[in-house]
Amino acid sequence: MSGLGAAVIFLEVLPKVWFNTANMVMRSWVISSEKGNFQTKQNYFHCMGNHVTISAMTDEKEIEFLQDKQSFNYTYDKATLDSLREHFRLKDSLYLIAKDRKQFVAFCSTDRGWWEDNFFFIREILVDSKFQKLGMGKKLMTRCIEHAKKNGATGVVTETAFENYPMQKLCEKIGFKKWDNPQWRTGITYKLCF
Repeated sequence: MSGLGAAVIFLEVLPKVWFNTANMVMRSWVISSEKGNFQTKQNYFHCMGNHVTISAMTDEKEIEFLQDKQSFNYTYDKATLDSLREHFRLKDSLYLIAKDRKQFVAFCSTDRGWWEDNFFFIREILVDSKFQKLGMGKKLMTRCIEHAKKNGATGVVTETAFENYPMQKLCEKIGFKKWDNPQWRTGITYKLCF
């Protein structure tokens, strides 16, 4: 953990969480700098022999890590990355990335770029196939929802393709409800009101 300077490390008061998959234990740690902001927090996981770190992106250049990654039905191309960079700059945005050392594990982002006042939008969620069905997507989405609540949002919205059943199942598990979105009819919109 070199490079942390004068950071203080302490254990969050959270119980261990056992997921459905054997050998997966969440160990939640918070690293706080002198500023104590969310940007410096990280979570560490031990997952089937892997050490996964979840951290908030602090520099839009980190978004390049997603170049050419495959999502459910599209590739993170230049246009997608440009859009992510644009929304990264919005006030109160949160972009989380999970890595196993330097290997990509998962990504989730939320920002205020939704057309309804005071709603956050979960813009992207992507979990590498080797880490799916281990609770990683739920963990990242939950962190984004908590972030929206802490920033005074009325709720959170996300969209997915009609054929993206894993995302639909995840949204419903977390408590999102299908919402008839008058501006988007080519997929399903989910809304979670606080």
